[in-house]
Order: sequence, then C-alpha cells, then structure tokens
Amino acid sequence: MKEKARLAKAAVRSYVRTSEDKHGAAESLSHSASRGLRAVTNPPDISGSLKKAGTALVVAIPDPISDVAGLALIGAGFAMRSRKPMSLEAMLLETRKTLRDLQSGL
Repeated sequence: MKEKARLAKAAVRSYVRTSEDKHGAAESLSHSASRGLRAVTNPPDISGSLKKAGTALVVAIPDPISDVAGLALIGAGFAMRSRKPMSLEAMLLETRKTLRDLQSGL
C-alpha cells in the first residue's frame, strides 16, 4: 500500500512539474508575442535613433562629408519628433475616409 501511495505521489509531482513548465513556456511565448504585436500596432519613434546616428557621425568621424550627413540626420530627427508614426487604427480610419471621399466624388 505504501508503495502505491509513493508512486501516486511521484506521479502527481511529475504532472505538476510538467504543467508548471507548460504554463511557463506559454506565458513567455505570449509575452514575446504581445511585445511583437505592440511593435506592429504602435511602431516606435525613430527620431531618437536618427539623432543618435547623426551625433555619432558628427563626433566620431572628423571629416566634413560625414558632418553634413550627420547634421542632416540630426535635423531629420528633430523634424520627425513632432510627427507620430501611423498606427494600424489610424491607417484604417484614413482608408475609410479616402474611400468615402472617392465614392462621394463619383
């Protein structure tokens, strides 16, 4: 009887361990999937990256040609700072508006 109880206890522990492993794997997968979906639906702002790349060109490479390219990147970064990238929802609304305008014009 003790042997059967010990085997049953080991089986339950094994089941709980595999269930926890499956839950942990599913949770990490959903976390990475939601992070990827968030990057698609709300794209990151690239103005900071443009400014960093421009600064690197200006500071790291001391020739005049790289300074011009670096300053252009810095200027583009400042120009894009005020503009937000278009999200999927905004694209859908813009498409609907455009289609409505086209239909009303015909």
